[in-house]
Amino acid sequence: MKHRTAFCAGILALAIAAPTLAAGPRTGATVYYENCTNCHGDDGKGPRTIDFEGPALVGNEFVKGQDDKELAEFLRTGRPADDPANMLRLEMPAFKLMSDADMKLLVQYVHKLAESN
Repeated sequence: MKHRTAFCAGILALAIAAPTLAAGPRTGATVYYENCTNCHGDDGKGPRTIDFEGPALVGNEFVKGQDDKELAEFLRTGRPADDPANMLRLEMPAFKLMSDADMKLLVQYVHKLAESN
């Protein structure tokens, strides 16, 4: 009985700590996955569903032409579907409430995608 109680206590401790242990530090990929994959795809090469049709970010010239500050501002502002610069005529949502730390991670990750092939 003693061993069973100790075993159960150990399992409970792991269950409580597991989300913290598994999560690890936030990364740009994490922020991207949470906010961008529906429209831009898991790998940045385009949408993963037919419901959303954002452009591919891999090799994206618009992203390449933005420095970190400009890209962060674009992501915070978004782009309405009727904006003349919006070639796809699909709304780019604004991420006004994203933390500065997450925005920095996201900008770095999106730039990395744009520079890849």
